[in-house]
Amino acid sequence: MNYQERVLELANKLENYSPEEITDTPLEELLSFLPFLEEIVQDTNPTHNMDGGLENAFQVIQGFYKGLIIRMEKDQARKILAATKPWPWLRNYYFYKDYQDWVTREQSLVEFAPYDRVAYIGGGALPLSLILYQHLFGIRGVSIERDPELAELSWKVLQKLDLASHVQVIHGDETFLAEIEFEGFIVDAQAQPRRQVFNHLHAATIPEAKIVFRSYYGPPILCPPVQAEDLAGFERLDQCPPTGRVKNISVAIRKL
Repeated sequence: MNYQERVLELANKLENYSPEEITDTPLEELLSFLPFLEEIVQDTNPTHNMDGGLENAFQVIQGFYKGLIIRMEKDQARKILAATKPWPWLRNYYFYKDYQDWVTREQSLVEFAPYDRVAYIGGGALPLSLILYQHLFGIRGVSIERDPELAELSWKVLQKLDLASHVQVIHGDETFLAEIEFEGFIVDAQAQPRRQVFNHLHAATIPEAKIVFRSYYGPPILCPPVQAEDLAGFERLDQCPPTGRVKNISVAIRKL
């Protein structure tokens, strides 16, 4: 079976999983699709494009993957909150080791200082990147999350992990960047609407600010990649490749 056939077959299996279905379906059933997703993402042949009906298939897969990650983070957050010893449950998260390696490599790229306050745009229910930046490097962070349920859940997780004095949560969007002074910024790969996010980031930062954005690597299966027009007013500096099961690249940029 060639690449196109595999993508179309997977999209056909996933198209009936609406956001409501993803919420109600047993997590084990949803996780059974992860090996197929990871297998297809491994194929990073640059000749793949949107022809042959793949655009609609990619949209189906992207919607499922986004919903799956939200579901995984919410379920793990609730396990952490219910635990008497929360840190083992955090380390038990599916992507924990991958994120640990990724954050370490990303820090080598952007070099946040311990006294920096870093804004993370699109923190989700489990602000794992900021937790690891604090745990590994002592860096303070603020997770900016527009979904009120996810923002509340992430704040409770930080309190449970005794990190609430180091990592905070704001229920809001990228417009908050202009209201608080930050030295560093991370833009999540799923942060939307992307052009608007980068426009607000440009207005709120100075050329010396340390900025990194995350974008999926290879074919646009899991999320549409960041486009050149999204980065108007910014200059690309360097990037680090994906690691383990995390298929993001981290790209350091500077405001012009």
